[in-house]
Amino acid sequence: MKKILIHGRGGQGAKLAGELIIATLFKQGRMVQGMPLYTGAKMGQPLVYSIKIDPSGDRALPTTGIDGIVVLHPNMLTPNLTKNANPGCYVLINCPEGPEAYEGLADIVACVDGNRIAREHGLVKANVPTVSTTMAGAFTRVSELFPFEAMTQAIREYFPRHAEVNIEVARRGFSEVQLLERIRHA
Repeated sequence: MKKILIHGRGGQGAKLAGELIIATLFKQGRMVQGMPLYTGAKMGQPLVYSIKIDPSGDRALPTTGIDGIVVLHPNMLTPNLTKNANPGCYVLINCPEGPEAYEGLADIVACVDGNRIAREHGLVKANVPTVSTTMAGAFTRVSELFPFEAMTQAIREYFPRHAEVNIEVARRGFSEVQLLERIRHA
């Protein structure tokens, strides 16, 4: 079983990133479920998208034993973020700094400047970069749960008219993510 949490703010694309990951895993034949956890769904408000990959089909959502954490804004990094993390947990952060700036946060720290990539491709809504596909691409590389080509299929289905730009930002997220690893998860 794998448990992944995506922390974001309304409008950044945390829910969409989670749905892309869920769709990709499902098409790979995995038993998977996801659920957004948020309050008033207003732009800028915190939300968490919870993903569980479980071959047994158990429907309880993860709160402990987290294997991966995706953070769409560095101000969401709290002291308790990795409190319930398993050994080998990775934290993927959308930020301009390299992973060395967050050394010690988790066994594997990865960083990608998703805001810059989204802005360069015009993926901005109400002056907020939408980083869903950038972070989904970076997640694909960091998690090693499925090949990048599988993610592109999910993107084509979600964005039939804007698939190419979203695949390009996902590809940039995949290739530009920087990793700092103390150990590699199994």
